[in-house]
Amino acid sequence: MTDVIRTPETLALVATGVIATLTLGILPLFAGGIVASHGWDDRQLGWIASADLAGSALACFAVIRSLARLAWRRVARIAIAVVVTANLLSAWADAFPELMALRLLAGAGNGVILAIVYTGLCHSVQPERSFGLYTFGQLAAQAGLLVLLPGWIAGTGMAVIFQLLAVASALSAMLVFLVPEGLAFAHAESGAASRVPAARVHPQAAIALVAQAAYFLAPAALWSYFEAFGRGFALSLETIGAVLGASALAGIVGALAVIACGARCPRLPCMAVGTTVSVAAVACLLTGQGLAAYAAAACLFNFAWNFTFPYQMGVLAANDRDGSVAALSLVVQLVALAAGPAIAASLLTADSYSGILWGSLACYVLSLMLFARAVRK
Repeated sequence: MTDVIRTPETLALVATGVIATLTLGILPLFAGGIVASHGWDDRQLGWIASADLAGSALACFAVIRSLARLAWRRVARIAIAVVVTANLLSAWADAFPELMALRLLAGAGNGVILAIVYTGLCHSVQPERSFGLYTFGQLAAQAGLLVLLPGWIAGTGMAVIFQLLAVASALSAMLVFLVPEGLAFAHAESGAASRVPAARVHPQAAIALVAQAAYFLAPAALWSYFEAFGRGFALSLETIGAVLGASALAGIVGALAVIACGARCPRLPCMAVGTTVSVAAVACLLTGQGLAAYAAAACLFNFAWNFTFPYQMGVLAANDRDGSVAALSLVVQLVALAAGPAIAASLLTADSYSGILWGSLACYVLSLMLFARAVRK
């Protein structure tokens, strides 16, 4: 990997990526609000939660082969226009198929933006810290929005939420001029143009990608049903929103720990710590009851996810030459994030979320085993 993306460009990529992932950060309340406002059920919640993520995965996969040589600024502007349009139209969509199609379209636009962001951050100076900063930005936005959203949804309905997402996406267009013009251009500026090879995925990266897929299935399934878990613990929507907003602070602690440590801490032991904390979060949901257990689960979950992810990206960035591994990593994450809620919906029974919880626990353990194999190779 060649570090050709410098600090100002990295900060622009971070900010653009944070705005492109706002829907993911508020997913439990976002999907729950859509379902409640239309009178749909928990199974439709799973599909709605998957729609944005599935669109992002498909769009990212479509641009992988050309990503290293795309004109990033021009493509980002087009993608932002798509996101704005889809969000505005979503505010007036009533039928389930219509809204699913619009959420797929919004996700596709955000997927192209994120493909650019991930490739740029993987080729930045100290990728672990770059992704730690990106995660910190996501969590800072998430913490505020999860606290404010219940009141906004209750007071104004989902239409205003869609419009706010459209405005945020439109504002991100102001950052595009700071984004690198493209990976090939950045390599040329650094005198490394000849070192942008044809797409190739090394065995270590392939194993790590499979490990990351297993890992992301778990938080995707859990996160999309966290609001439902809270209802199962007899908590009000306002309490659930407050807990999820506060749990983002635990995630911020995890991201800050990565920013502080960077690559000085070995990646595999750090991922082992994150996995252990994730398992503890699932245990709280399996065996606990009431506000204390729910808050502990949410905080442990958020800390682990945001502490572990940057080190996973460090493993992948070490094997990225042309942006293909970074883009494939994003596809893997998005496919897993999209599939997680849908798989969780199929594991849902009439009186229990235990199938979702046990399946997530198994994914966490499998992921760590595969990452250990990738690092050893």
